[in-house]
Amino acid sequence: DNWIIPTSIAFVAQIPWIENATIRDNVIFGLPYDEKRYEKTLSACALESDLKILTDGDMTDIGADGINLSGGQRWRVTLARALYSRAAILILDDIFSAVDTHVGRWIFDNALTGELGAGRTRILATHHAAICLSKTKYVVQLGDCTVKYAGSVENSTETIETDPISNVDIEEDLAEENGLSKVKSATANLNSDIKPKKFVEEEHRETGKIKKQVYLQ
Repeated sequence: DNWIIPTSIAFVAQIPWIENATIRDNVIFGLPYDEKRYEKTLSACALESDLKILTDGDMTDIGADGINLSGGQRWRVTLARALYSRAAILILDDIFSAVDTHVGRWIFDNALTGELGAGRTRILATHHAAICLSKTKYVVQLGDCTVKYAGSVENSTETIETDPISNVDIEEDLAEENGLSKVKSATANLNSDIKPKKFVEEEHRETGKIKKQVYLQ
């Protein structure tokens, strides 16, 4: 009940920031693990299909800067972190640029304006106005190096530029995004006891005397 902190802010940059850790660790980011909230976050950010494809599911180890994820996956993991967080204010920089329109519609309906987004201030910069206008309270339109309009959508006397949207199956879009439209894979068990593969080997420290080879080098 007291998860959200009113003064806390989460920022999602256009270039995703990913840690060299598991997908789960990148999402919960040091916060307590709430299974229900976590599962809702994965669903809202359209990550469930990705986890079914990955061998180790959400325990898959991600390389530095998310090198072993697609651009869309990196961005959706970053969004999931903000959505799972305790921040009451979400600042989002063109979050739809890395996904197609149909996945963007799913994310808008289920993440930004869904259960996990309710009661939070969501500030979004985007070129994909058509996705957002139906549920936007305040809009600022920029053009020709100036503010063309600022105010509520209902009171707008200007024509706010939008792009057409069509309905396409979201899971197919996610599969195409990952280049895996023809790949079939068993569902990954999120609570599997199998030790996940490490993308980067953990560092270790030598102990004992300094080896003679070090001096020779």
